[in-house]
Amino acid sequence: MEIIAKSREMNAKDLYRMTRNAKIQKMSDAANSTIKVDAWVHYQDENSSGKVQDIISIEEKETGTVYATNSPTFVREFLAIVKILEEAGETLDELEVISGTSKGGRTFITCGL
Repeated sequence: MEIIAKSREMNAKDLYRMTRNAKIQKMSDAANSTIKVDAWVHYQDENSSGKVQDIISIEEKETGTVYATNSPTFVREFLAIVKILEEAGETLDELEVISGTSKGGRTFITCGL
């Protein structure tokens, strides 16, 4: 596992909770809702097939629930949002998790402000 970026400094216990904890929920469980963001981590890890994947993990401020996804659509949009906010000197404090259906009929998730 390689940490690529994070919203703030974290100790080892925080990083474990955000990346390996069995209590991490699927981001799709938060579909069509808004997450008040306390912290986030972008990291890469190998899946069971040995393929390296980008993963976004977000901790919800009010409940402490951690949601994670390896959805390329979500990861791409999330990183774009973070970059735009950082360039404007702002931080990500709220994120909408959006569910949709592709032209091929598959359900996907992405995010927005």
